[in-house]
Amino acid sequence: MYISLRNHSSYSLLESSIRIPQLIHAAKMLEMPALGLCDRHHWFSAMEFSLACKREKIFPILGCTLTLAFQTYHWELALWVKTAKGYENLCQLITCSTVSNIGDMREKVTLEQLQLFSEGLILTTGGQNGFLYTLLAQHKLQEAQETLNLLQNIYKDHIYIELQRCDPGASKTLDEACIQLAYKEKIPLLATNPAFFMEEKDFKAHDALRCIALGRYVVEENRPKLTPEYRFKTPKEMQCLFSDIPEAIKNTSQFFQRIGFLLESCAMRIPSFPCPHEQEQLRIESEQGLEHRLLKHIFPKLSESIDQDAVRKRYVQRLDYERSVIEPMGFSGYFLIVSDFIRWAKKNHIPVGPGRGSGASSLVAFCLDITDVDPVEFDLVFERFMNPERVSMPDFDVDFCQERRDEVIDYVAKKYGKDHVAHIITFGTLQARAVLRDVGRVLQIPYRQVDKICKLIPYQPAHPITLTEALKQEPSLRTMWEEDESVRTLIETAKPLEGLYRHAATHAAGVIISDEPLSKRVPLYQDQNNTLPATEFSMKYIEACGFIKFDFLGLKTLTILQNAINTLKAQGITLELSHISLKDPATYALLRRVETVGIFQLESTGMSDVLRQLQPESFEEIIALVALYRPGPMDDIPRYIACRHQREVVSYEYPVLENILKSTFGVMVYQEQVLTIAQRLAGYSLGEADLLRRAMGKKIKSEMNAQRTIFVERVLKNHGGHRETASNFFDQIAKFAGYAFPKAHAVPYALISYQTAYLKANYPSVFMESLMNCDIHNTEKLRLFVTEAKRMGIHIAPVCVNASQASCRVEDQKTIRYGLAALKNVGMQAMQSLQKERELRGPFPSLENFLHRLSRTLNKKQLEALIMAGALDEICPNRSTLMYSIDRLLKLSTEPVTGTLFPVESSSLRLQPAPSWSHFETLEYERQALGFYLTSHPLTEFLKNAPDIVTSQNIEKMSHYIRKNQGFRMWGMVMEVKEKVSKGGKKYAFITLSDGDGSYEVTLFSDLLVECRELLSPGQAVDLHAIGRLEDQTVRLIAQDLIPLSFPNEIWICSIKHAQHIEKLENFLKSVGPGSVKVRCIISVQEDTLVSGILEEGFNLTPQQKSAWTSLLEEN
Repeated sequence: MYISLRNHSSYSLLESSIRIPQLIHAAKMLEMPALGLCDRHHWFSAMEFSLACKREKIFPILGCTLTLAFQTYHWELALWVKTAKGYENLCQLITCSTVSNIGDMREKVTLEQLQLFSEGLILTTGGQNGFLYTLLAQHKLQEAQETLNLLQNIYKDHIYIELQRCDPGASKTLDEACIQLAYKEKIPLLATNPAFFMEEKDFKAHDALRCIALGRYVVEENRPKLTPEYRFKTPKEMQCLFSDIPEAIKNTSQFFQRIGFLLESCAMRIPSFPCPHEQEQLRIESEQGLEHRLLKHIFPKLSESIDQDAVRKRYVQRLDYERSVIEPMGFSGYFLIVSDFIRWAKKNHIPVGPGRGSGASSLVAFCLDITDVDPVEFDLVFERFMNPERVSMPDFDVDFCQERRDEVIDYVAKKYGKDHVAHIITFGTLQARAVLRDVGRVLQIPYRQVDKICKLIPYQPAHPITLTEALKQEPSLRTMWEEDESVRTLIETAKPLEGLYRHAATHAAGVIISDEPLSKRVPLYQDQNNTLPATEFSMKYIEACGFIKFDFLGLKTLTILQNAINTLKAQGITLELSHISLKDPATYALLRRVETVGIFQLESTGMSDVLRQLQPESFEEIIALVALYRPGPMDDIPRYIACRHQREVVSYEYPVLENILKSTFGVMVYQEQVLTIAQRLAGYSLGEADLLRRAMGKKIKSEMNAQRTIFVERVLKNHGGHRETASNFFDQIAKFAGYAFPKAHAVPYALISYQTAYLKANYPSVFMESLMNCDIHNTEKLRLFVTEAKRMGIHIAPVCVNASQASCRVEDQKTIRYGLAALKNVGMQAMQSLQKERELRGPFPSLENFLHRLSRTLNKKQLEALIMAGALDEICPNRSTLMYSIDRLLKLSTEPVTGTLFPVESSSLRLQPAPSWSHFETLEYERQALGFYLTSHPLTEFLKNAPDIVTSQNIEKMSHYIRKNQGFRMWGMVMEVKEKVSKGGKKYAFITLSDGDGSYEVTLFSDLLVECRELLSPGQAVDLHAIGRLEDQTVRLIAQDLIPLSFPNEIWICSIKHAQHIEKLENFLKSVGPGSVKVRCIISVQEDTLVSGILEEGFNLTPQQKSAWTSLLEEN
């Protein structure tokens, strides 16, 4: 019987297109009792493959192809796991190859390492790239013999000589030489066939995949290339192929019989905390923590009439109860580990979130500083986190300031040992757009054509759309596929590759801590962007190995808050967010005005609508809002608001429910309320109540029926009433429990929401500065924040090389100076160097001084961006002259300085005089440099003379038209386009437009979107005919028509520096057709001479077409 061994899965990145389920299904159909997998250099697939094989009752044989660096050679060989010790040793070897061995030795192992980690492994000699085939092909028989003997000395009788017959042109002499050597040394032969794709029909797509990996083109002849023989072959095919030496086939079965190791999932292993007795340590630290919390946080909030001793007793009883659950389950060490690194972070002034998830339900966690939410104060149920009646691993997800999260992980690595701590690996896949771009490149399909196709595929990161789905949903794409053979070839080649892994990366949050060196239990991988290695098994499969995952999440909002606190401190204002009042009138006034841009969790359009209706007056209402604004609970929002404003009478089916639901106006809002209702109404313990909640969430019919009977009987026994009423109420709870959100998660997030709102309400310029700096490279966010700051009456001062820092900064209570690094294409590092130079040696008095001092810092793109944004206006106000002299400026910056160190004037600085930009052109260049208009807006002056045009902030005028069911016109510059797909498969889009007053969003439905797509490029001016809907003082705009908006006297300046470009320009202008935009041509005749003139005709030039002209020049 033949056992297929040398299979490579898609975890051999960009080398194999075989997916593990495909491979196992094929083996099952062929009734193979076992199956081998031998990916190259890495073992990403090992656990997934083993578990999948076990499910199908196929025995998994685990191997790995490694590269042996020996003398001057690099040879492939395969190692296979025979025993548990062999598994450990192969983990060690792979870790050596990918982590320990660096530089030229990366992904290679040495003979010494093979010897050190040989026990429990079987070696097979490799095929065409193995040492035998390589040396014998070079007629180095003696050297082949000696190398074989070296490996025999290491592996004894655990060595096989592989025979592979994949290349039809390969010499039979090599096979014969291998066979003779095997007989001479009494080493068994093994027939293998390295498989990189499943069937012959997959060869073409796989060949494209290899070209993607190698950066080659498919049409190239002189490149590494496989043949269709490198497919997964059936036993019949292999028996036919090796009919002359059947023992090589028979030995595959004998090979399988020697394997005595099965990689299986194992029980959870909690790492130990370094202390003599974990339970005692937990008791001491939690009791000390409780005393601190009582004195500093709990007692100060109490009124004088409340007995502190009674409060203390309540907390002590809760603490004792929680420990009585934690300790028998063996989780004391887990709590201590999490507490330790959080306390270290806080001690080192690294912002930590108040909590996340159900962990906030634990008083022990609160006392150990793991969370900053008092579960007693907020009625949080511990059993929602840890259930004494269902043992499961507690899970603390911890938010850290995203800029300093890595410091905490470094601390953990130092404390427990770098070989005991690792990140978790994750994989990037070839999704629809990415695979089309990759395949288009190797098929040499023009970039523009591929880009056009890709843009027809909706971008949905949360639910990526497949190529097959895109063809069904997008008529334009389907038409191109039907009519253009090259498009059809592109898509059909890409389809089999879609979803394959493209690269490995590090999981954003997960970290593993182990009691023993990790490389004994799992292979490790070194991501070049991290100092700490990652496990080669991804999240799901590393947990199957019994490891405990610790989540170190980076939350940008914590960085925003901390940066604002730091700015206030620099101004002499000390503020501790943990001590701010949760009853601040200014904060609630801001939320009632729905000024929620930048407010954590509350800034979406939908949430803003709910805030406007709710008009919150308490922190409890913000908590409820965070919990309710989610799919499912959203349906209860209208009733919650109606009851809150007493427009609907609050009623309770049973009197006992009033105390449970009173804080949420009789509406079930939180998961914890389900637990409390089951406890007080039906007599469940809280542990039983959590099991009930889980059963309701899973909706298993048999379990639900059993629970219904228990619930109804207990309600009738405890509270009387009708059976039907109790049964109906059970249904209400069951429906709610299916989507309910935990209050333990809502409270800490509501707290962060409140803190951001507090800062914005009380320190607006400081808060907006922090927002802008945390998204300094996100143009769309910056545009939003700048618009909001202006609305708040904060002046945004323009960039200036003598006034701006790299980051945005508050100049006074009403002014924020825009940051240099916020410009596009400049980079933070270069702008920090500019700032440092100015701080060190003073302002830049002249252009030449600026150029010489920053000659090693700025490149052409960076200098262009500074000019277009007006950052050099103070030292040279003529932006057009600077732009047309830019090559000379760069050349001058590298010339040696003579005379004084930084001359203010020099005769060598001769700039090419150029026509000044018009106001419109100045703003357009500013938009290109910043991504939006900052100092002014192109429409501002035109709108003054257009009384019929409705502006974005004129809600009253819009409302007038809406009440009359009339459409109206608006003007705007396209800023952003977000395309979506409806449930019916039709495309629509949200278009963000800006005018002189602000920005607004309009919806374009499918037909109009297709018709107007060419108008939707950033910077395009449009005349919009819209209808509106008024919803709670918010206007929803729907586009009825969209046409290009022409500006009087608009001039496009076109610079031509080479004579051959004149004809190209003529052809380009003919292609765009006549329109209203005039074209000024500036032609460089000599280095210092320009010829300028305006063409008589106007042309239909959109921003997209202007960009196309730039691309055309760059291609040449």
